[in-house]
Order: sequence, then C-alpha cells, then structure tokens
Amino acid sequence: RVDLIFEVNEGVKTGVRSIEFIGNSAYSASRLRDVIKTRESNLLSFLGGNDVYDPDRVEADRDLLRRFYLKNGYADVQVVAALTEYDPDKKGFLVTFKIEEGQQYRVASVNFTSSINTLDPNALRSYSRVNVGSLYNAEALEKSVEEMQIEASRRGYAFAVVRPRGDRNFDNHTVSITFAIDEGPRTYIERINIRGNSRTRDYVIRREFDISEGDAYNRALVDRAERRLKNLDFFKTVKITTEPGSS
Repeated sequence: RVDLIFEVNEGVKTGVRSIEFIGNSAYSASRLRDVIKTRESNLLSFLGGNDVYDPDRVEADRDLLRRFYLKNGYADVQVVAALTEYDPDKKGFLVTFKIEEGQQYRVASVNFTSSINTLDPNALRSYSRVNVGSLYNAEALEKSVEEMQIEASRRGYAFAVVRPRGDRNFDNHTVSITFAIDEGPRTYIERINIRGNSRTRDYVIRREFDISEGDAYNRALVDRAERRLKNLDFFKTVKITTEPGSS
C-alpha cells in the first residue's frame, strides 16, 4: 500500500488581455465590447470578475452578439466562432469573435392568419410590435408572439400557439412577416422543478413565472420566465426544459 499525494499549485486566475472582432463593418469593436459580458483586464478589474477567462461566458457572449445584430435588422447574421488563445508574453487570453453580418433588412409587410375558426387573427394585430418599414427586430418579434399568445389565452384560447414566419426578399433586403395562429396540443403543467439553485430561495425563482402547476402549458410564458431569471443575474446559466409528466 502507498499513499498517493497530489500537490496542486493553482496560481493566479488568468485574465483576458484583449477582445477583438473580425468581419464587423456595421459596428465598431468598442460598440460590440459593450454588448458582451467578458471584459479586458485593467486597473479596475478587481471590482468585478468579468475579466477572468471563462469559456462558458465567452460562449454566452456569442449569443449576446447574435441577438444584438438580430435586434438591429441583420436577419442573416452568424457569429461563426469565438477563438481563444493563451499568450504567454501577456500572461492572459486573447479572445477573437468572427462575425458574418449579412445584409440589413426592413419589414415589408405584416400579416395574420388563424386556423381557429372562432378567433379573428386581426383581433391580435394591436399586440404586434413589428411595423411595416421598420428595421427587422427579432426581439420585437419574440415579444409580439408572447403578447399575442397571452391575449389569446385571456380570450379563452389557452392552447393557442402563435408562430411567426419570415420570407426574405434578398434583392430588396426586406422581410415579410406572417403570424400564424393555430390550436396547440392540450398539455398541462404537472410540476415545476428547480435544480441547481444554491444562491437564493426557491420562491424567488417561482415568482418570476406567470404560470403555475395545473395551468395550461404556454411556451410564451415559459420563455418569458427564462428571460426574467437570466435578467436577475443571480445565476451563471438558466435553462428551462420540459419532461413528460405522469400522463
């Protein structure tokens, strides 16, 4: 028998020395640095921890950049890669985001259709935040779907599902939006489980939900709860998933 001993010298945490962007022409590098959460190390870095290299945070920054472009009309944007390289001379990481912006689109038309005979699709038109002639905005599109599904639920259509469709005109750089309203599956929420929470009490999380156990399952309200939980900045990651219930 032998005793095996591991001696670990952790050293100091490795910071991010530079953040660069490739392929951006619509927005400057300094503007895009304001969008992401990762920060470059400087004299004031001790006030926060966002300058410490975190691969999960860098990956989340890719999504932040993508959503920023989608909010400003770039429907075809792709954040192709987030490249990280350790520089022994600077004793830190160099982070480079590679972006393919694509063209900027405007909204050509907004239409509504409904497969539910008793629900007039134009009754939900006032809840759309997407306007003809404005820049395409994926965030406004998401919130429009959310508001329309909530209103349909208030009108007695608890299982109504609003699905947006965007048809691009590549020559004119426009998008035609159609909101299709259909009857979704009759599914109810059996239980809401919270896993991995050690930061706060569970009721703090549950109060961000506009739905509770026994209610009709509404994807728009679930997405809203996930967005609210992320905005609390209590947790590193928030992900809501669904699992089959007992029946």
